[in-house]
Amino acid sequence: MRQRTARLRPCDTTVLDQLLIEDGLIRPIEWDLLRRFPRNDILSWCVKNGVYQVPTWELIDWLRHTINGDPAIEIAAGRACIGRYLGIPMTDSYQQTKPLVAIYCATRGQMPVIPPPCVERLDAHQAIAKYRPKVVIGAWVTKHSWIPNDGNYWGVHEERILQAGCTYIHIGNNDPHGDKPILDYPHLEFNFPWLVSRAIDQTLNRICVWDERL
Repeated sequence: MRQRTARLRPCDTTVLDQLLIEDGLIRPIEWDLLRRFPRNDILSWCVKNGVYQVPTWELIDWLRHTINGDPAIEIAAGRACIGRYLGIPMTDSYQQTKPLVAIYCATRGQMPVIPPPCVERLDAHQAIAKYRPKVVIGAWVTKHSWIPNDGNYWGVHEERILQAGCTYIHIGNNDPHGDKPILDYPHLEFNFPWLVSRAIDQTLNRICVWDERL
């Protein structure tokens, strides 16, 4: 599914930069503070900084409670917005650092996602093989597909995460992610006001959980 894009008005994101960036790394923010900013400004900040899921402390706390101390990793960790605050290994395939992908992002006026050094260069399946986690977390994970505009050749075969016996927690939005094949498997869906993404329709923000015990 191809994600719809918004026409954003020029705005000053200096205050958001001060609140969400520290020493070049993205840090969480309280939802009650974030909600005071215009939606246009939050989206503009996301596009400028290569962020798809804005980390809120409420999201971090929910994930920590859900993991409940089990061995966990983050895949497609991007700017290290989530796993760094859960104290878990963060991995990413670094696909947006590929020259062709970077050029594509530039033509769309988007900043490519460039992971910081604390994010290990492993694709999802290499990460699972190395760390053998019980829980896998991913935000805005692109599905694997050979079809243009229907996924990504370098995307994740998410069904293989389940086949590895892992609980899989995906944080995303049902506009770009609502047609994923993995949604045909039994899972739970959650929607919270503190889920903030760069999607146009925030009512479609979702946390989906696949657990072999379901």
